[in-house]
This record gives sequence, structure tokens and C-alpha cells, in this order.
Amino acid sequence: MAEEEFWQLISLINKSALENQDGKSAVAPVEQALAGKSVAEIQSFHALLSRALYDIDGEIYADNAGESGESDDAFLYARCYVIAQGKEHYNSVKADPNQMPTKSIDQWCESLLYVAPNAWGKITDSNPDEWDYFPDISFETGSNTNLWT
Repeated sequence: MAEEEFWQLISLINKSALENQDGKSAVAPVEQALAGKSVAEIQSFHALLSRALYDIDGEIYADNAGESGESDDAFLYARCYVIAQGKEHYNSVKADPNQMPTKSIDQWCESLLYVAPNAWGKITDSNPDEWDYFPDISFETGSNTNLWT
């Protein structure tokens, strides 16, 4: 999957549901679209998501994320929210960490992490908890050691 297709899929996120803190409904259109793809394309989507999360995993971003920057999980979910806002917003935050969302749980999108496993589960008739694909780049907070002191 090309990066542009990744961002086209991200653009399907329901922004109204996202703003109402309904992450599952917000990402449902992406999950549905991914469920029409191959396993390899779903894995590629997840790899691109991991790369995007990794690229804004750094101390300066966490410092600008308010309460969300104080916990590994919260900071991960805040980074998911940045991506869920779309390519333009993501690139703005990436270029200027001061634009990280500073609210706490109101600006999270944990559900984005489960889009690929859920889509995979649908097309393979498997339990999404059995998803065992791990991209080369980790999205976990602190993985991008170049951006942490």
C-alpha cells in the first residue's frame, strides 16, 4: 500500500464521531474499507500507521501533549488522534510539536490501533486478538530513541 492510499483511508474517519469521543464509530469507515483489501494490504496499512506514530514519538511532542504526555499509553492515544485528524494536521504537528493536542482523554483515538486487526479478523474469519503481525517499526511510546533524551 502506498502512503497516499494510507492517508486516503485515514480521510474516511468520521470527524464528528471523533470529536464526540466515539473512537470506534470514528474509525469504522476505515475498518470497513480495509476489510475489502488483502491481508498484505492490511499489514501494509498497519506498518504505515506504525511509522506515522513512530515519527511523532518524542519528548518534545510529549511535553506539548499536556496530561496525555504524562503516560505512555495516553501519549500513544494522543498520537493516534493526531493521525486521525488527517494528513495535513499530522504534517503540521510533525513540523511543529507545539501543535500537539493538549487536552486529555478528549483528544485520543485508541481505536485506530485496532482497525487493521479487526479488518484482518473479518476477512480471515479469525478472532482479531489472534492478529500476530508486527511491523518492523514499533509505535509504542519511547520506541523512537532518536527523539527521546
